[in-house]
Amino acid sequence: MMIRNLIGKTAERFGYHIVNWRANYPAEDCQLLDQVRPHTMVRPLRLLAICDAVAYIARNSIPGDWVECGVWKGGCSLLAELKMKQVGDRRPIWMYDMAPAGAKELLQSAQFIEGDVLTTIPDHAPESIAILRLDTNSYASTFHELTHLYPLLSKGGVLLLDDWKIPEFRSAVIDYFQGNRPFIARSDYTGAIIIKR
Repeated sequence: MMIRNLIGKTAERFGYHIVNWRANYPAEDCQLLDQVRPHTMVRPLRLLAICDAVAYIARNSIPGDWVECGVWKGGCSLLAELKMKQVGDRRPIWMYDMAPAGAKELLQSAQFIEGDVLTTIPDHAPESIAILRLDTNSYASTFHELTHLYPLLSKGGVLLLDDWKIPEFRSAVIDYFQGNRPFIARSDYTGAIIIKR
């Protein structure tokens, strides 16, 4: 215990905070994270936010699909699918990426839209969205996704912003909402969440 306190205090002096996230979350969510970790670079607290978002939309019967822009290996969409199964909720999964690295094999039931989101959206989009996860990093792609997909997000739906720390990404979000900026909660040092009103 003394060593843990020393390490924690040393880390805080440099602006870091060490968190045992497993101690604060249900074991079944931690098990899901263990399953998807080989397929994602997303940090645990943002992955747990996905679990929380899926449980929230199921519990509140928020209509719409899961949509992810920027999927890499597909770990976040896989986590959403596993959590949906766990809470007894089934929804279509849409995945947009230039070249999803192995995601097609991981989630064969998902709708894959391969190519630049600037050309694939809005021609290939669901009718309604319950959770929209953005992880394409650039100003142009993020603004484009918000312009065409955020209006499809159901009232009470969840917008998961993966790269809030990246200035171009954050600027696109702020510019999109202009003077009507909703409450934005951070999920960790780089992720943020908006619930659509």
